[in-house]
Amino acid sequence: MPTSFQTRSLISASNINSGLLTDNAVRSSQEFEIFEDISRGIPILVAADDTLFHFTKEDVFEISSSRLCKVIYGDDSQNYIGFKTAFYGNSFLSSFTVKDEFMNDMRFIDLENQRALKHVVELRKKYKRVGAFQTRNIPHFGHQKIIERMLEFCDHLVVNPVLGPKKSGDATVECLNSVFGHYFKSKFGGRVTFMPIYANMYYAGPREAVHHSILRRNMGFTNFTVGRDHAGAGGFYEPEAATVLMSDIQRQINIDVFCHLGAKLCLACDAFVINGECNHAADQLRDVSGSQFREAISKGNFFDSADRGMQEYVFEHVKDIFEV
Repeated sequence: MPTSFQTRSLISASNINSGLLTDNAVRSSQEFEIFEDISRGIPILVAADDTLFHFTKEDVFEISSSRLCKVIYGDDSQNYIGFKTAFYGNSFLSSFTVKDEFMNDMRFIDLENQRALKHVVELRKKYKRVGAFQTRNIPHFGHQKIIERMLEFCDHLVVNPVLGPKKSGDATVECLNSVFGHYFKSKFGGRVTFMPIYANMYYAGPREAVHHSILRRNMGFTNFTVGRDHAGAGGFYEPEAATVLMSDIQRQINIDVFCHLGAKLCLACDAFVINGECNHAADQLRDVSGSQFREAISKGNFFDSADRGMQEYVFEHVKDIFEV
């Protein structure tokens, strides 16, 4: 089995070779500088890993850690979890071939992504507006409200998480498939399906919101959603940074993006509302704690601000709920 870093490199190689993110491929230090333009998304770099790839010394170029951090994360803090998760060296490849012992892993990634692309193609034959919802979490009522809003202007919504090496505490693919591919599929009358895509997460906040939008456009989606603290980690970015950026540049990317700051429980409305769409005072609004939700689920306890039937389904059908 490849390590998590090897898997990241194979995913990047696949995304480049398959055409999914070819326009984001970086094959020289000069090409990397193009990505100072945040509207380009995230540069896709393939690590010079001689355990995975055949290459020559002429195929290798370098980018410093400080430069990687500054361009991708907007900050030169090399201790940020996003950077430490995404990169394990400063040497990258302009050209490579995958070693035979890892070809089956590469083919698996390619085939899974082809399956996802085919799913979108088939949906676009039937529906004019097909949206993507990025989540790697078990949904509480706040997430459900966002799904409901997306269905107001999409004919069909695909829960489309980015799969790749995950961090501890993320919901497993098995869990997400059980929740969205089975339980919520029937709850929303077949208008919601589950289909992940293999690409890497960088936890790069606003830049990653752009990147995720580009990825979904390339897949054939017409709509996407970017919310509060999209693809951030540990409070590294301001909660509204991604939505502000996407509101400004989504026309450049050519995909309709529903930007919002999440959903809250309004005590006066006695309902969950999209933040900013309710006129009641701030003291009537309550956040839902994702950490408390995960803690309750991990202990087998029911959480009040999430669908009880869904939780029963998870407890009954999912063996490994969270990544360890």
